[in-house]
This record gives sequence, C-alpha cells and structure tokens, in this order.
Amino acid sequence: MIDITNFEGSQIEEIYNLINSGKHKVLVVVNKIDALPKGFTVERLQLWVKRQIEHKFDEDIDWSICLASAKVATGMQKVLEILAKHKNRLQGARYRPKIYVLGSTNSGKSTFLNAMLYKSHKYSNKNKKRMLYRQKFDVLTESPAPGTTLEMVTVEEFKIGFRVIDTPGIPNLAQCSAHVKNFDDLKAVLPSKRIQSVALTVK
Repeated sequence: MIDITNFEGSQIEEIYNLINSGKHKVLVVVNKIDALPKGFTVERLQLWVKRQIEHKFDEDIDWSICLASAKVATGMQKVLEILAKHKNRLQGARYRPKIYVLGSTNSGKSTFLNAMLYKSHKYSNKNKKRMLYRQKFDVLTESPAPGTTLEMVTVEEFKIGFRVIDTPGIPNLAQCSAHVKNFDDLKAVLPSKRIQSVALTVK
C-alpha cells in the first residue's frame, strides 16, 4: 500500500527486498487518489507510478498497479477482479492462499480493507441505504493515530477465496507524520480533502 500524498515517504525498501527474495505476487495499491488536485488522468498517473517503482522489482516478479481511494471506495472493483484472476490460477491448491496487506503507518490499509468488504458485498442487498450498509462492513478500526492495528488480523468476513490478513503499519522516519507527537497536530498534517494546486507565473 502506497500513499500517493506521500509517495516516497510511504515506501519501505525492506518490503521490496522481502518480495524479491520470496518471489511473491504483488498488487501495488496506490491509495488516496481522491486527495489529488483536479485535472490528473488515471492513465498518466498509473504510468508515472510504474516508472517510479518498476526498478524496485526483480524481472521475474509478477506485479501490477491499482489506483484507489479507500475513503470513497474507488478502485476496489479492479482489485477484486485482479484477485479473482489469481484465484482461478490457483484452483486445486491444497491450502487457501494468503493475502498480506503491507504498508507504512497512515497509508490507509484498514480503510482499504473495509472499503473492499463493502464493495464485495455491494450488490447482495438491493434495498440497502448506502451509508448504513457501508458502516456494516467497517470491521477494522480506522484512525489517523499510528499503531491502531497492533497485530496481524485475519479478516474473516472476506469470502473471496483468500485468507486476507491486515498487518500493523510499519513506522517510517521518512514520513513527516512519524515526527508529530500530538494527535490533533497529526490530524492537521494528514490530508483530509482534495489538495489545491497553485499556479505561479515566473517572469
């Protein structure tokens, strides 16, 4: 999980090393695209992200990118479609394969899993009220405070053929938020609405 509003600061080299040494399949979820200024296109952003991180993976690693906003449940359907393809390739596996959701603190892992749960159950009740129905699937605690997820948590509510495991956020001193001690200050530092771009004329 990468936070697009803190692209470099939310990446951890040890995770890439673990992926390459273990030859794991990877879905890179770039979260919080709802906070980006208006005017960007998904295609250009996805190409830019690919160029920034493709050198971090060994050539034999199976990886892909999905742009998402856990806050408004955008991109969740694409994630579920990619997982369904992997599930088809694993038909007949002796054990249920595991998905580990990894990332730095405040990258939005728990919010992402709640949004995925909502999206995967979205059409199971035609008479739902949207907000109340989504709250039904907020099974993981969401908070800007680092350390909210204290241990690995298996999300049993998922019925997608995988064992989905939420992991504690990894502290990363490259993040500005890692140096903010006061909770109210932390809420002010983290983006809560769309970033406004400013055009400057250089004469």
